[in-house]
Amino acid sequence: MKIHPVTGLSLLCFLSLLLLSGCPDLMSTSWGSWAKRDPGKLIPAPDGNNVSDLVDAARGDKEFARELLGKIKDEVNSKQGEEKAALQGAGISSAAAASGLDIDLISNASKLISAASSSGEGSAEANAALNAMDAIYQGMKGTDLTSIADDLVAILDDEATFSSDYHNSKTSSKTSTDDITVSIMVLFIAEAQENGYGSVNEYVDDFKIRKDGGELLSEKEEKAIFLAGLIRNQDGIGSLLGALGL
Repeated sequence: MKIHPVTGLSLLCFLSLLLLSGCPDLMSTSWGSWAKRDPGKLIPAPDGNNVSDLVDAARGDKEFARELLGKIKDEVNSKQGEEKAALQGAGISSAAAASGLDIDLISNASKLISAASSSGEGSAEANAALNAMDAIYQGMKGTDLTSIADDLVAILDDEATFSSDYHNSKTSSKTSTDDITVSIMVLFIAEAQENGYGSVNEYVDDFKIRKDGGELLSEKEEKAIFLAGLIRNQDGIGSLLGALGL
């Protein structure tokens, strides 16, 4: 979304009118870097009309994305149908943007895992895959993904609405596979952090045992399984989900 350049006095007048108007419609269609300085106050209540623009504005801005995620959580349960699904999808995208996780790193780990699957356990490829996964996990130490993951769990409380919309070929906008993949990692890493696992491999091994044994899983784990089910058959992601036990 582009903002046409305004200069001199015209810019001052424009900003003054914008601040005085408090108009959500104008704010939702006039995002610029200057408008991100205090996202808690500037982000309007997300709805079906403005949430796509808000998600676009949150790209590359973790603080903005985190504020937007919280606002989506506050609004989503008052919506229905396609509008609710749109907010749920926006919540997934906002959680991914707020996390700071790099999709390129995750994609690289997925490629390494895919190579390792044909090379066998203990191979150089398998060791590289394990190291890549653990590097992602270790890189998130000191960060707090718990609140992001908790908000995402709340936003996805109604799985059926989002699942139906996601699989509807007529829906105009789709939540990207990248955003869903990152959100799965957010849920898993937050769960591992909360329970004090030293490495992602320790956590995944334990998760597989509990899942295969029919033990009760956490809400974060259940939502990760749900999200994985949406994208499992898409190219390039199966090896990563398999390695995570999903």
